[in-house]
Amino acid sequence: MHEKVFLLHSPIATPTEPPVGVSQLVGYLRGHGLDLTVADLNMAFFDGVMTKEAMSRCLSQARRRFSTLDASPRLAGRALLSYVPLLQHASLDTLPDRIEGAVSVFRDEERFFDFESYFEGARAAKSAFGLLSATLSPFSLDFTEASSLLHNFDSSVELYEAIDEFQRIEDNVVLDILNRALDATFRGHRPSVVGISITYAHQFFFGMLLARLVRQRFPETYLALGGPLVATIANRGRKVGSFALFRDADAIAVSDGEVAFRTVIEHVVAGRPVPPTPNLIVYDRRTGVGGVPDVNVIEDIDEIPSPDFSSLPMDRYWSPTPVLPLPIARGCYWDKCTFCFYGFVPDGRRATAPYRERSVHKIVEDIAVLNRKHGCTHFDFTVDLVAPVLLDKLAAALPEAGLDVKWMLEARAEKNFTRERCKKLNAGGMTYAAFGLESMDQEVLDAISKGTKVAQYAATLSNFYNEGIATHAMGFFDFPNEDYKAALSSIEFLKQNDKHLSEVGWGSFILDIGSQVHRDAEKFGIEAIVHAEEDIATSVCHAPKAPSKTEEEQEKLEALFEEYRLTHDKYSHLGRPFLGGGSLEPHCLIYFGKCGPTAAADFTRAVKRRLIPEVTGADRLRMAVRDARLHYPVKDVYRLFNELRKLLSDDKAGPVLTIGRRGSKSERVRRFDRYDKFLVGGDERRVLASPDQIVEVSESQWEVLSAFAEVRSVQEVLDLYEESAPQIQALLRKAVSYGWLESVPASPC
Repeated sequence: MHEKVFLLHSPIATPTEPPVGVSQLVGYLRGHGLDLTVADLNMAFFDGVMTKEAMSRCLSQARRRFSTLDASPRLAGRALLSYVPLLQHASLDTLPDRIEGAVSVFRDEERFFDFESYFEGARAAKSAFGLLSATLSPFSLDFTEASSLLHNFDSSVELYEAIDEFQRIEDNVVLDILNRALDATFRGHRPSVVGISITYAHQFFFGMLLARLVRQRFPETYLALGGPLVATIANRGRKVGSFALFRDADAIAVSDGEVAFRTVIEHVVAGRPVPPTPNLIVYDRRTGVGGVPDVNVIEDIDEIPSPDFSSLPMDRYWSPTPVLPLPIARGCYWDKCTFCFYGFVPDGRRATAPYRERSVHKIVEDIAVLNRKHGCTHFDFTVDLVAPVLLDKLAAALPEAGLDVKWMLEARAEKNFTRERCKKLNAGGMTYAAFGLESMDQEVLDAISKGTKVAQYAATLSNFYNEGIATHAMGFFDFPNEDYKAALSSIEFLKQNDKHLSEVGWGSFILDIGSQVHRDAEKFGIEAIVHAEEDIATSVCHAPKAPSKTEEEQEKLEALFEEYRLTHDKYSHLGRPFLGGGSLEPHCLIYFGKCGPTAAADFTRAVKRRLIPEVTGADRLRMAVRDARLHYPVKDVYRLFNELRKLLSDDKAGPVLTIGRRGSKSERVRRFDRYDKFLVGGDERRVLASPDQIVEVSESQWEVLSAFAEVRSVQEVLDLYEESAPQIQALLRKAVSYGWLESVPASPC
């Protein structure tokens, strides 16, 4: 049987822990007597990319392609898109020799907890992605994305065009790695069933690419797709019975997928047609029609065996001690937030699947088993939202069972999380909690149907933090009824309560398809902007019917929030999956467990100190480019920083033309024309570029940016912007950490 059924976990996902969906499905199937081959192709991807061989190959490609483009008298649209990332990365001479040692830091406990080693390892890994992306233009890859400047992945037509184009890229390192991984997985066998798990948006492109590669190899193999992201996208298709997005699939598992996938295996291996099955869309590739299934859930999740990680490469994940994902509940016990919609939601539900808990004795049993098998003492409780009573019971049961473990999860900032209660939770292993606060304005919270009071938030965060539990505050700006005063309240709250925050993740409201706000757009005072070609988008653009903030107020808010980001230490330079880079990351759990809830801020401060020698005193800096007409974004702080802040983030949104409010989903991404419309010559080449983005700049902006066109001292720049010197210093450190600026000797060469 194991030579007939294969289950694949697709890139790009975190390399710091094994996949949760695959491991739980494997535990269920093996518990029912079915054997199968499991392949974590995400780790195969990282193991293949982060090597001297791969980086040397990429560097040779980058140099060769850059030389060809640089010799051209003029560059048109697509060539310019390739030129910029090549320009930045073609000179990474030492990266191939450093990369394997850099990545090994994350598996070595001593070096892992050394801030200097950790920072250099993370920076090298990010540079590796930059160099890799430079060879794949117009595609861009990072730890949390796979995107293209020329394709819109919200459109099924453009997605498959992108898949075809990706396979045509000459000397494609990634494609070679994936094909070798598939060869090693199938080992010459012709599978009867292949399942591909796609959990997160940043796995989507490669999940669909893997489906295409499997279909090209095995035209008759039964191919099933599953995972929360697949279910969310399929939810759009069920309204019209069209699932053409999944054109390489034979079935799409939605909601709880255990019984559905088991049914597929049992019938296909036995040579029988797959019958209509709850939670399974059976898709006819000849007609392009899929049957909409009944949506059922497993009411008693105690029936599901423990997750099975035994077939996964446990020694390859980027953590010095294993962190295992463990689902202890399904669905959301609150299920009322008006902005939320997740998965293939059963009719009658507002936002998620029905809430079900695993019993405490089963959870303790799971943890004990995984502790014995893998020596695991750190657990990521992968849940939508867990009722506090379950946490109380679990925190009491684990020490009673003799289990000394540390765990993290997302929680709701309930008012009854007293200091005493938090003390008991910490004693039972709770180490890190992420809280969806959403806003610090009560009217906004009421419109969200959050069911919480702003007045309780400060005390709740304080109680957790003071009892040694790290806190991550999550929220967003620009909910439809948020005005200037309401947004200002959130910023002020973060400043005032900064001492009780380990990390902060604050973004902008996104209109999810299917959410209450989307369904009742009129009631919330917005207009959903739907583009027919974006048939697989999980969110849509929107515009307020009556703006709640003036443009001047919006700019002021953005400036104040950037000031908070720059002057406080809750935002790491590195992003996911590294310390301080995002909520509920395994590295954060490990650090918080050993060093306490200040670990992320301590690391951010250490990074700043590490970079100070590169941006102060007599040190001199220059742009990390060789063409003075192309510059990387170093700004005069607020106005320009906010106008171009997408270039300073890791979002890599692509070339943008603002339509609607900045930072909202109504800010449309405009990609370069596929034709030679964007011709470049003379002053037309005046653009700003980060590793994967290009934006035209004005004359006034250019004056600021050109301060670094030539090698010059930091002091010269500070003298130009004397009133903003501290903010400029912070921005320079950030630019150095991102590789946009480089140190040069005092006597410039």
